[in-house]
Amino acid sequence: MVNKAMLSLRNVQGFQYITDFSQSAPSVATEPPPPIVDKGSLGSMQYGDNGIAQDFPSPGSDGLTVTVKSDGDIVSRTVYVVSNPHLVLQGHTPKGVVPGKFSYSPHLVAEVLFDNPNCQEATTSPTTWAVALNFKSGDQTDNSGDDPTDLTKDFIVGATCQFSAGGNVRFHGTEYDPSPAYVYTGNYLDYIEKATKFLLRVNLGRTATSTDATAGLTIVQPDPTSPLLYDVTNIPDVGQGIPGETLSPIIDNVQDLSEAESNVRKLTAAGIAVVNLRGHSTVSVRLLEFNLLYYKYPYLTKL
Repeated sequence: MVNKAMLSLRNVQGFQYITDFSQSAPSVATEPPPPIVDKGSLGSMQYGDNGIAQDFPSPGSDGLTVTVKSDGDIVSRTVYVVSNPHLVLQGHTPKGVVPGKFSYSPHLVAEVLFDNPNCQEATTSPTTWAVALNFKSGDQTDNSGDDPTDLTKDFIVGATCQFSAGGNVRFHGTEYDPSPAYVYTGNYLDYIEKATKFLLRVNLGRTATSTDATAGLTIVQPDPTSPLLYDVTNIPDVGQGIPGETLSPIIDNVQDLSEAESNVRKLTAAGIAVVNLRGHSTVSVRLLEFNLLYYKYPYLTKL
């Protein structure tokens, strides 16, 4: 069953894509489960990593557990849905045709729902790691670097829910970062025992000359003392970022549609990266759902 938190947008004129990681395991163990909604004919998500040998994520009836072990290097495991960028819409979106491509879409929304973040450190060196939600160029494997002008690297637009210091949360890659240092103070044991869920959202709007990219993080934890029986923490608080919204502007790598038409700026993949940034440790997280909306295609595009 689709989690209601993932269906926050209603009456959207466009294409929706949902993968429920808690559904039955795929027929091939090395592939993610097929999507339960795929109005754009994108197909199943695909596994990737940063080139360092990794075990495949472990699918199960309760979600997809992603484990990333590091001996001091930056190591990642990724799960992306990849589109074909070679699409030209001449004058209109053909009625009855489902393009399944989102490179030129003026409005893109992605969400990931996850729980059970955990970190087991092999040494006393502190570990920082993150669950990232990205729109990017390239395919299911991240090829990123620190220099945004290096056009040989993937072009990534996203935000991260970053964990460190035993489970404290930092909302990284947005205007809300780096102050305060931690937007939520918690620990891994409590997250697991209390069945805490995290919902990370990235919202990207583009025209030929402008951009509007924001991100939000919601933490939901059962609370028997509350009339609702759960506690919701929206990060950032209302009033940060867009007035009246629990969103914060993304500060890096946001390009308008004119820039997005260049080969190196095309957004051809959307999905999740679990990154162990530093420390000798093994980190893990359970992915529950991934939701992608892309709509309002431009009337005229060109390759």
